Order: sequence, then structure tokens, then C-alpha cells
Amino acid sequence: MVANGGLGNGVSAEILEKVFKPFGDVLDVIMQPNKPYAFVSFVNKHSAAAALQGVHGQPQIIDGRQVFFYLNCIQEGKVMFAACSSASCE
Repeated sequence: MVANGGLGNGVSAEILEKVFKPFGDVLDVIMQPNKPYAFVSFVNKHSAAAALQGVHGQPQIIDGRQVFFYLNCIQEGKVMFAACSSASCE
């Protein structure tokens, strides 16, 4: 699972699924109303690791706007910080 913070930019669950789909099969996108974060779960850890490596801190163009995603990998209830490496999700 990958957690993203700082979603005060109007990004929807549908957009998140499109952003993360190229890295593997997205199992679920969880967004709480009026909260600036989301959780994206993948079918396997390797997809989560690929998403972490491919999206963390990298600009994504969404509806003509540049949006940055800052991710953490969450595995078995532990937050594995993105700054560590993509191996954190494996």
C-alpha cells in the first residue's frame, strides 16, 4: 500500500487510480472526505515499490496542472518512509 499526503489540490480517487495504474493492478483507492491524504493499495508489493519509485516527488501533469505526490509505503501496519528506498515496499 502506498500512502500519499498533501492532496489539497482537488485530486480525485479516479485521478489517483489513473496515476498509479501504470505501475500495477490497483486494488483500492481510499480517500476520506475533507482529508488531505489517500491510500492506494496494489495487488502485490512489487507494484507498490514501482509506484513509490516512479511517482514519489516526481511532477505529474493532471488537468494541465503540475502535481507532486509525496509517498510512503505501508506494509503490515508499518510506515516505510519513501526516503529510505523503493526496497522498503518489498
